[in-house]
Amino acid sequence: MIDVSDLCDTIASYRKNLKHRSCLKGEQCRFALSPLDSQGTGDIRDTISLEQLLSKDSIITLTRRQRYFIAVTLASSHLQLQSTPWIGSQWSKRDIHFPRDSTDPNKIRLDQPYISRSFAPTPSPPLSSSDYTNDHSLSNLGIMLLELCFGTALEDHEIRQKYPQADHFLDMTAALEWSPRAVEEGGPEFADAILWCLHNMPGSGELDGSLEKWREELYLKVVEPLKYCYDQFSAVGR
Repeated sequence: MIDVSDLCDTIASYRKNLKHRSCLKGEQCRFALSPLDSQGTGDIRDTISLEQLLSKDSIITLTRRQRYFIAVTLASSHLQLQSTPWIGSQWSKRDIHFPRDSTDPNKIRLDQPYISRSFAPTPSPPLSSSDYTNDHSLSNLGIMLLELCFGTALEDHEIRQKYPQADHFLDMTAALEWSPRAVEEGGPEFADAILWCLHNMPGSGELDGSLEKWREELYLKVVEPLKYCYDQFSAVGR
């Protein structure tokens, strides 16, 4: 495995016949980088977004187990990537993409989700704890978890349709009105994870602006409960 010191240079010099894996080292983490065609996924452009999958017009119906798997994946990704450019303050279900199965266009590779991001020409400085107070990414995660709990897009729900304007705060208003029903649909663990995302943000409230404390709470209050919900389905083989 080849060490990478500059990700942008590595991507810029990428060649189609490049087959080796690389390693990008951070202060606390290591990231393995592999060319897409070495993963056997086919053309990564042939994808379907989570927004499309949750739409009432989708020809693919996600099972509860699949929706719970996506929920755990999104929460874990948010925990790992929150402080990086991959998770933007406005990330949403339209940024989450899954490759279509090359043998059946009506099937998707749920185990290989991708986040689609656009990057500014010049890198932004690292975010401080105070920068997160205006970050909607956590509330957007809460909305996605709510949608995955029911298998219904927020914009297709009758509660959201009462507010015709496209606006984040109206999305939040509808989500907060809808969220109490989640306990009967997904159980208390799933419902509490949704509510924590909708009501908390890093750098605020009782966490006193501590980003590390916030990450710990995100793991305990969101990732672990969602994993518990998913494991219940895995245990019975559904």
